[in-house]
Amino acid sequence: MRIMRCVRLGLLAALVMGAVWVGQPRAAHAEIVRVAMFPVAVNSSLPETGHLSAGLGDMIAARLEQSGQIVIIRVDQKVTSREEAIAAGKKAGAAYVLFGSYTQFGDGASLDLRCAPVVGGDDDEPRRVFVQAGSAGEIIPKLGVLSQNVSRYLVDAAKPAAPLAGAESAAPRAPDAASLVDLELRIEALERVIFAPPPASETPESE
Repeated sequence: MRIMRCVRLGLLAALVMGAVWVGQPRAAHAEIVRVAMFPVAVNSSLPETGHLSAGLGDMIAARLEQSGQIVIIRVDQKVTSREEAIAAGKKAGAAYVLFGSYTQFGDGASLDLRCAPVVGGDDDEPRRVFVQAGSAGEIIPKLGVLSQNVSRYLVDAAKPAAPLAGAESAAPRAPDAASLVDLELRIEALERVIFAPPPASETPESE
């Protein structure tokens, strides 16, 4: 439970820091990278997979936006391929797409994200960034490193260009009280999923 409390505080702090970035003038040479992010697909027998998907998405988005160079456009559409993601990313006005899946397998878990430019060759393979661990609870502390790798790819891959008109208005605004309450509920739901006791039939027998 202490782990999830730390995660909750860290996520709220990340959102506050994101709000501070919005209020600060951006450097003239910094290019804003607009990224369409899709819901994380959850492959697991755990209950409340929707909350797990939303919680992971919130944490990743908050970390990516901390630099002030990446604007996340949340697209509420499930995609399973690069082609689907790019088609939806174009409609959203994004330069890159970010999609992926969380998989629970036995005693292990993995979070696999894929990044791809909206404009590029049809044969270009998405950049894959992933982490593996023994459980969902162990995946969460690794989101920082995963997000750094995604951010580095997006910023380095973006070509220099003149600042987009209205880029400031496209940046995320400071979260209001209702948004923070909703986020708290999502994190609490994620906590229940991760730390829920296994079904009686799956409880290891004592020797």
